[in-house]
Amino acid sequence: MSEEKFTIRHLTKQELYAGVSGRTMLEMIGVLSITGVVTVGGLVGYSTVMNKQRANAVLEDAKLLSLLLLDTKSETIPSSFKPQSGKTFSVEQKKGSIDVTVQDIPEKVCLQLMKDVSYPLKTVTLTDGSETCLEGEQNLVFSFAYDKWLNSSFTPTPDPDPEPDPGEPTCPDVSAGDCTRLVMGSDGCMQEEAIINGLCRDTPNCYCSSTGAHPCADNQTVNSSLNGCDCIPPTGTTCLTPTYINGCPDKEKISCSGTKPVCGSDGQCEACPPPTSTSCLSETTDSNGCIVTEKVTCAANEVCGSNGQCIVNPCYNFVPTECVTACTNQNGTAVYTYASTTTPCDNDTGLCNGSGTCSPCVISGCDVASSSSGTCVCLDEFCGTTYGTCTKACLSGCTVPPGPGDQGKSETTGYTCENGSCWCDSGAFYSDCSQEGDFCNSWKGKLGRCTAEGKCRFTFDNLDSIPSGTIGKEGCWWCCAAGTQVALADGSLKSIEEIDYADLLKVWDFDKGCFAEAYPLWIKMEQEADAYNLLCFDDGSELKTINQHRIFNKEASAFTYPMTEDTPLGTTTFNIFGKEVKLVRKEIIREKVKYYNVITSKHLNCFTNGILTSCRLNNMYTIKDMRFVKNHEPILSYRDFPLLSKEWIDGLRLLEQPADINHDHADFHGDLSVQDYALRLLSLDKRSLLKKRVA
Repeated sequence: MSEEKFTIRHLTKQELYAGVSGRTMLEMIGVLSITGVVTVGGLVGYSTVMNKQRANAVLEDAKLLSLLLLDTKSETIPSSFKPQSGKTFSVEQKKGSIDVTVQDIPEKVCLQLMKDVSYPLKTVTLTDGSETCLEGEQNLVFSFAYDKWLNSSFTPTPDPDPEPDPGEPTCPDVSAGDCTRLVMGSDGCMQEEAIINGLCRDTPNCYCSSTGAHPCADNQTVNSSLNGCDCIPPTGTTCLTPTYINGCPDKEKISCSGTKPVCGSDGQCEACPPPTSTSCLSETTDSNGCIVTEKVTCAANEVCGSNGQCIVNPCYNFVPTECVTACTNQNGTAVYTYASTTTPCDNDTGLCNGSGTCSPCVISGCDVASSSSGTCVCLDEFCGTTYGTCTKACLSGCTVPPGPGDQGKSETTGYTCENGSCWCDSGAFYSDCSQEGDFCNSWKGKLGRCTAEGKCRFTFDNLDSIPSGTIGKEGCWWCCAAGTQVALADGSLKSIEEIDYADLLKVWDFDKGCFAEAYPLWIKMEQEADAYNLLCFDDGSELKTINQHRIFNKEASAFTYPMTEDTPLGTTTFNIFGKEVKLVRKEIIREKVKYYNVITSKHLNCFTNGILTSCRLNNMYTIKDMRFVKNHEPILSYRDFPLLSKEWIDGLRLLEQPADINHDHADFHGDLSVQDYALRLLSLDKRSLLKKRVA
């Protein structure tokens, strides 16, 4: 079989695409490229046209706004302004120009606006003064210069070359000189006006001798409206007079006050210097209000002298006596007040001699002499060696009660000595009794024992043998319920049932008319009642008392029983804060309650539940404006209280009590004398150690 042979031949491009119609790829790419270039060119041109249109809209809005401000003479954007650009505008009027700020201007529009600067548009800048547009959006400031058309108040002035108007006046041509400016006259024409004390600037290096005008100095800035200069605000402050350069201060003047009221030599405010002196009289200040003399408080043992210095009080440790009653400081010197020559001495053996010392009573022929009722008397005038065991006789006539331990017998006066006591045998001073040995009322109502003859004799020469609860009627009728708060001197409170003799209480001193402090002289033992009185006051305080317990009564000028007509509703009393309060309600509450009472030494009163309360002894003088009106001298003497110690006589101020002080409701308690009252207190003393209070 014969082999066939094959020949390989490459076809030409023409042969390959023979019969194929259309364009090649290169041809198509070329066509598309030309089309893209044309399209991009069209888009760029369109963008440029749009940016110019936006720039024109913004510029036209800015011009329109500036002209509206000129026309309306307004300093704010008129409501009639409707921007076509859609941007946000703000304005600032300056002398000779109007600045219009437009917000959010794109970079391309900004570039267009920077090119279109022509009168009256003076400048287009960014808000920082730069003339370079930034990428993105920025705020532009269009500054329109109308200085050729405006005066200082932005009132349009005539165009220098106006079209002739037959109805307007013909104004002469005027121009401003170096020291003048142009202003609109009343005739509608421009005229020159001198720059008073101004500074010219239009002509370099000008100097107006008539007005003192000259170019702006370094510390001044141009004032285009006045054709002159303004002062640059000073950068520093001074409280002194600032230095003026060309009429401009170098620093701002300030006033010193507050914590730094003093103007220093360097012009700065300073704090007050320390006081240069002290005084106990008053404080002094200088013109700046700084303390020059500081007020000080003197120590407890000092007083303020007339020279303003503290001096030792010579009366600080003074303790009054019967003969020296008071000490008065007179600028560091003690001046004493002496009692009268009828005042008995402390030991009751003599009288004050008027010079502050005691003169003993000495009577010729008398073994024992003492003072009585302001005179010296002989106490043993009926007694001598012939009278057996008698060493001292009772006073004649039984007009004075016998004292503790008195013994005596007088064959001529009928005095009898028995069991260490002395009394008068006259039947007129006895009372009948039935059972021998029983306790009974004897001489002047004194507690005694019934004798075999059925007579009651006053036989007690001390209080140890007086049984508790037998003096006066049963019970204590002027007390406060348990839980009542008593004011202490330190400002704290303590329940009345817990009060002790060591507690220092807050009281009212009616001698001086002020608050004071005192220890309890007497604290009543605990007792129980079936009811109590509820007293209510208009300050909201309440007080629970048993039967009767005196409160201060301003209208009565005394302490009165609250549950009587003496103390009606509306009665004004006094509280712990030094304020007057009124009694607004009182009622009796049927409820068992324990009760107590307190009498303070020499002041007698105390504050219970905030209300000033006391006993009948506090009525020894009339009270006016919270002070005693001392209308009588001491009436009684120590001799009148033989059964009481000096502590109790002084503590209860018994020598100052008027004779009738216990007539007020005295029959209610069975008291016939001041001493009876004191003895009844002793019988109810919390400590029940009565003999310690008896001489």
